[in-house]
Amino acid sequence: MSGEVQKLQQWPQRADNTWQAAVVRLPVGPEGDDGLPEPLTVALCASTEGEVARPSRLVEGEVRSVDLVLEAMAALAQDRLRYRPGKVEVNDEELAERLGELLAPAGVQVEFRAQLELIEDCMKFLLESLLSEYLHGLEEERPGYLDAAGVTVDKVRAFADAVAAFVRSGVWRELGGDDLVEISRPDAPPGMRYACTLAGERSLAVALFPSEERFWALRDAEHEEEVLDAWRGLWHIGFAELEELPQADQELWQAHELPVADPEGYPLAVLLEGAADAGPRRPNAEELAFLEGLLRALANTGDDELDSGRWTVEVATALGKVEYELSLPFLLDPPGHEELYRHGIFDRRALEAAHARIGRFLDGKDFQSVEELNRALRKEFGGKKVDPGKYKPRNKLEQAQDLCYEAFDSLGRRRVALARRALHVHPDCADAYVLLAEVARTSEEAAELYAKGVEAGKRALGEDFAREYADRFWSALETRPLLRALHGLATEQLRLGRQDEGLTTLREMLRLNPNDNQGVRYWLLPRLIARGEVAEAEELLADYADDLMAVWPYCRALVSFRRHGDTPAARRLLESALSANPHVPAFLLGKRQPPGGFDSYELGSGEEAAISAGACAPAWESVPGALDWLERLSRPRKRKVTGSHLHF
Repeated sequence: MSGEVQKLQQWPQRADNTWQAAVVRLPVGPEGDDGLPEPLTVALCASTEGEVARPSRLVEGEVRSVDLVLEAMAALAQDRLRYRPGKVEVNDEELAERLGELLAPAGVQVEFRAQLELIEDCMKFLLESLLSEYLHGLEEERPGYLDAAGVTVDKVRAFADAVAAFVRSGVWRELGGDDLVEISRPDAPPGMRYACTLAGERSLAVALFPSEERFWALRDAEHEEEVLDAWRGLWHIGFAELEELPQADQELWQAHELPVADPEGYPLAVLLEGAADAGPRRPNAEELAFLEGLLRALANTGDDELDSGRWTVEVATALGKVEYELSLPFLLDPPGHEELYRHGIFDRRALEAAHARIGRFLDGKDFQSVEELNRALRKEFGGKKVDPGKYKPRNKLEQAQDLCYEAFDSLGRRRVALARRALHVHPDCADAYVLLAEVARTSEEAAELYAKGVEAGKRALGEDFAREYADRFWSALETRPLLRALHGLATEQLRLGRQDEGLTTLREMLRLNPNDNQGVRYWLLPRLIARGEVAEAEELLADYADDLMAVWPYCRALVSFRRHGDTPAARRLLESALSANPHVPAFLLGKRQPPGGFDSYELGSGEEAAISAGACAPAWESVPGALDWLERLSRPRKRKVTGSHLHF
């Protein structure tokens, strides 16, 4: 038995959970004999429930796909999920057959599926977070630190010590990819005026930029070619295992026992290729000392400095003591709403600020008719720019909530700073906890913050809030923070495998807000079916009998099939579902890849089908024979010719 299979077997199995895995080739790598980059091979593995992806090691040349996939699965179980799945889907029939044989002792089914949507979603993340890893595989003749002008062992030792301090400090957990750090002093070498940290589940890097424009170019890049082009000409510090460094750097660390924070914390600082025929360049003595000082300054930065937006730190470097003046420009001089929107950054929750201003304007006014009310609103707000300061908050809770509205229309550390200010103004500001939970380091931490938000929201609304806000639990702005906290709590509970708690939270949301503006019924219904709680599923189907989204008719047909099998009644319900949206089976059966990049959909469209299939999939996969039944009955029927008549 494979050692990786044995590693999987040590974890408990969750039979209702499905993973997806694939072996992909990246268009990057060391230069081959023809002068072109040799593609690298990597395996990706993702959990359909936890939305967690893990790459395997990068491999040059030929490799057995099954070995890489098993490594990725074992890593996913070991490093994050702590369980093995009931099924894994792969997009290669030969791989599916071989993998099925190897995983049979572990009780894991393997199925072929032509298109794996989760793997596609992982590709952009892979190109970004593994950029340093393909550079770590540089050939031995590639330059090391000591090949750069003026660099000595002592200078590299000082840099390595700064890197270790930076990694241990954990400051990179507080500075996300949207937190651009500007270095005002000392004068930065070319290309190093700005920096940001890029921290993923298993990766850490520091990217440096010559300007804000280059930062936005990298952030806005979407497709593979765009991402790689955006990286060219930028300085980058990646972190890796020792054997992933160029040979010269491996020997340097081993011969001189240079500092390192952990086995995956060896630094590789390079200027990425600025042109197709140029290789990566290593930092010279001045550049290395600047990077050393920057990392030491960041390592000595605390929450108070980050929240202030501008701070100064004096550090010792290989070139002597240097004072670094650092700032967060997006916190001090935040981009406006229009600029954020131009870069694809838009939080609908920020729109509630306008509704809050209207509510304050209307407070205490008595209108005799709807027409009079509308005239007043048009006069006050119609066709002109509104001054937010005109409509002051009426109490501390509204003051705190205004800070959250401002945070929703911000990015990076500014959101955190505003959320903390909101809690200082009023401890019962639920949205402040929501904002902090959204940047939490772990699902456990996020769940705890969301739970605090739920309690804060309930305190803010008062003891009798359920009765007071009955039938208007979403239309009343003051209830939305509680619903958002509940939504986040349910998400994390389900992600952590706390299914009973997650379903209880979803039920509470529907009890408080039967109109279900957040669409939690689409989460709850498939999970009830998958757990065999069919009676409650039928009640939910009846409660929202007029629901037009394809989730409802497809789940209604599935419940009938689960109860009674392939009956005429079940077939009629499936026919009704197919009439509502005929595209859903292709997604449920893995014959079609979900489209990406859409923010809205029309009923009956492929976009609606992709969303509905994603919601329904766990339920359909849980009922034996259901997918075969769906495939058989959703096939186009052949036409028969009899005489001069066509029969269908």
